[in-house]
Amino acid sequence: MYKLPAKMVPDRCGKRHRVWLLAAAVAFAASGCSLLPEEEASLAPPLVKPSEDSVQTATAKRADIVRYVRGVGAFESTEIVYHALKEPGAIVEAMLVKAGDVVKRGDVLVQFQLGDLDLLVQEHELAVLYAERGVREAIASGDDGLVEIKRLELSIAKTRLEKTRARLSSLQLVAEADGVVVFAEKLERNQQVNDGRTLVSVANPAKLRLAYETSNRAGLAGVKPGMPVAIVHEGRTYTGTVAQTPDSAPATTNPQLAELYARALYVTLEETPEGAAMGELADLEIAVERSEDAIVVPRAAVRTYFGRTYVQVIEGESRKEFDVETGVQTATEVEIVRGLDEGAVVILQ
Repeated sequence: MYKLPAKMVPDRCGKRHRVWLLAAAVAFAASGCSLLPEEEASLAPPLVKPSEDSVQTATAKRADIVRYVRGVGAFESTEIVYHALKEPGAIVEAMLVKAGDVVKRGDVLVQFQLGDLDLLVQEHELAVLYAERGVREAIASGDDGLVEIKRLELSIAKTRLEKTRARLSSLQLVAEADGVVVFAEKLERNQQVNDGRTLVSVANPAKLRLAYETSNRAGLAGVKPGMPVAIVHEGRTYTGTVAQTPDSAPATTNPQLAELYARALYVTLEETPEGAAMGELADLEIAVERSEDAIVVPRAAVRTYFGRTYVQVIEGESRKEFDVETGVQTATEVEIVRGLDEGAVVILQ
């Protein structure tokens, strides 16, 4: 039987495979790419309701306005004795006191090294005794010239003794009054003191005043000596008087004291609060400026621009600007001296 060549035999299986592929392609095209995820429909932007144009306002009113200086002060002594080395160049032997110690007049505060001074004092005392004996012997001899010489020798011996004793005394820093040590320099043994700075301060605890220190000197503007002060200590109110301000402070060559005076306010007490002690705190209040029945607006209503001071006022449907002159000012309110009437509605910043 005659057979066709192999390449002439129809490939029925391959034909069926090609037909299947063609049908799948047609179906895919017809589906419109249905195998891909459907794209979400875009959303319309949300509608935002425009906010209404609102402003904060206040009404100019008549009222009393007072500017106060308020703070917390500490009680301190009005009698403080400052102890310094009279002859700089001494070497410390021992620091005998510290802040808070109670001392009596004559107590040694700082002991400096004496060297041979104590022995030298004894030698000069002996020289005085010999000189006194010489004067007695000269008088007994009846030699007037010799008497004059011996008296001169005695005077020289006494002078040397006095100077040596004074130098010895200067090497002991002694309390000049009873009181409490409120300051003591930190001194170490063998440390040399070469200047006349204050080493120990002793205060009288029975005589007190109120001291208020501030880092903002401008906050004390307008405070003057003689102004009354209200003081509150442990729930009770006392009265006092401004005694010293930074502007009225006395001149001093002490740099530490000058720095303190530049930021301190001192108040004398008409009555010492019961139980008050040095270092305890009390509230103080000073009425610096006062204006009664004044036109007052909130501080936020007053505007400044290149030296101009003004307010914005609502009149009907419009806004107007009025230049004003201000008076007393507090942290929250301002007195309007000129340029604005009572009842005006001002716009706040």
